[in-house]
Amino acid sequence: MKIRHFKQDSPIPNILSREQVLSLIKEIKDPMYKMIAILMYSAGLRVSEAVRLRISDVRRSNLQLYIHNSKRGKSRYSILSKNALACLEKYYRMYKPKNYFFESPALQDFHIAVESVKKHIKLAAMKIGVDCTPHTLRHCFATHLLESGANILYLKTLMGHSSIKTTAQYVHLLNLSGMNVVSPLDMDVGVVLW
Repeated sequence: MKIRHFKQDSPIPNILSREQVLSLIKEIKDPMYKMIAILMYSAGLRVSEAVRLRISDVRRSNLQLYIHNSKRGKSRYSILSKNALACLEKYYRMYKPKNYFFESPALQDFHIAVESVKKHIKLAAMKIGVDCTPHTLRHCFATHLLESGANILYLKTLMGHSSIKTTAQYVHLLNLSGMNVVSPLDMDVGVVLW
């Protein structure tokens, strides 16, 4: 007799408020890691995508980032916020990178390690008392965009998802209090139930 395995629910990702995300970014003191956190949140990047960002991937004229060979070898475009671009320009003048924006100090013509980004974000998160990993910033990007009224199909493209089902998980993470959603029981104000 075969015993069926039931699919376990995926844990719901932790979503920070916009204020918490900004506090986290401000807490990161090293300009390189601060810039990576800014890009991850403002464009919905995975940590591996952020560290591999090349100077040639920035499309200033139309405010886009080109993401090379991401998950499953797919490439895509994501948005580049005006604020992130201004920060990136300051960062560029400060570090003058040659190829990758976030060059490894130890290896020539190579990007920094993903693990070092994880360490800096985790440390900043501990200091401000929130539970956050680099991937949390990607979840926050998606959730905050949906909360502001972004189209889920556009979000699917920005995130690089193959299936709308993957993107739809963010609908479950929305802050319901800000969505003007009213229970059907509360629609008739004058009803007395008890």
